[in-house]
Amino acid sequence: MAFTMIKDITPLKESWRLKVRIVRFWEQLDFKDHTVIGTHELILVDEKGSKIQATINKHLFDNYKNLVKEGATRIISNFLVKKTGGQHRATSHDYKIVFFYKTNVRECENVQLSLHGFDFVPFDKMLKKEVNDVFLVDVIGECTAMSDKIDTSTNGTPNYKQKYNKWYCMGKYAEQMSEYKKEGIQGRPIIILQFAKIKIWRGNTIHIKLLCNSLFATKIFINEDISEVNDYKER
Repeated sequence: MAFTMIKDITPLKESWRLKVRIVRFWEQLDFKDHTVIGTHELILVDEKGSKIQATINKHLFDNYKNLVKEGATRIISNFLVKKTGGQHRATSHDYKIVFFYKTNVRECENVQLSLHGFDFVPFDKMLKKEVNDVFLVDVIGECTAMSDKIDTSTNGTPNYKQKYNKWYCMGKYAEQMSEYKKEGIQGRPIIILQFAKIKIWRGNTIHIKLLCNSLFATKIFINEDISEVNDYKER
């Protein structure tokens, strides 16, 4: 049986069949109670490089917890397709996948699927407002400046912020960058921000665009030994 390409998915039926790689997986906290997990979120990529977000509600997750691993390739079939929307969407697809009790996930091997699903946006296009800030973006670049970690904790809740060139990180992402800085590695690191948020600071007379991490979806690669970083170093 043939596989559907992600770009062709619509809500017209449930019997879609995808061969994909899970390039991102995170736990989304419940909107009403931030101490518990509400959903588990996946970003899937197919052989054409198209991406779509998938949601597994907490009451179903035990059925799939051994199958939904970041980096794994899977065949996924029989799922709901629902309209997506809102600000800071992880993909540009009009729809998202929602698992239900009939959804089937099987292991498979396919080296043709992108390992990370990067879709890099040039910094200059972002700063010139040529990129839609509704969507999260991937960027790669050399980190030429890094501030010390800033404590932004409030009401006993620990939090940190760290500024760089034209972007900043908060929370666990600031901790990750701070740990790298502590290692004292010489040279300017090549950084990939995957699923980063375009932040607009609006003043009385000026609008400034910066990048920052999203609350859960962002992933940071620091001098990783992967082809995208190595190719960038060779420029």
